Amino acid sequence: VLDWTLEYSFMHNDGVDPYAPGDPVGNDYLVKVDGVSAQNYDIEFMNGELHVVKRPVSLKWTTPKTFEYNGAVQGVDFEKADNDYADDSVMKYLTVTGSTGEDVNSYSATATLSEAGAMKYLITGAVYQWNITKKAATVTANNNTISLGNEPKDAGYTPSGFVSGDSVGTV
Repeated sequence: VLDWTLEYSFMHNDGVDPYAPGDPVGNDYLVKVDGVSAQNYDIEFMNGELHVVKRPVSLKWTTPKTFEYNGAVQGVDFEKADNDYADDSVMKYLTVTGSTGEDVNSYSATATLSEAGAMKYLITGAVYQWNITKKAATVTANNNTISLGNEPKDAGYTPSGFVSGDSVGTV
């Protein structure tokens, strides 16, 4: 017959300080169990281990991976999964680089944590590859009519699809 009044305690390896939520990453604690007794068993209680690890936070990039060139600065953005600890927002530790671009190119947006944030959080989805691709444009030669035996002259052209500020002479 077992008497199940099992009790757990979590103590720092020094055997004095109990675990408290928010204790620093890297601290190890003893998991002690006690309180079970049985008429037919001599129960030995063995300590377990509790390891405090970084809190995982996942970034979800919310913009498309491909933009068409439009002559303006374009960029990507993200939202984070809600996994802050208490009132300590991971956002105050984040810096994002490579999240904006203007010209046709491949870009890499990268979220990094400050030293203080890296001690508490582990970011997944921190790198996002994205592109600005070429915009389709046309240059159509203008129609021209000449009389037999004459040399053709430049009749000009008609551009279309260029963004404001760009022209055949500036691209």
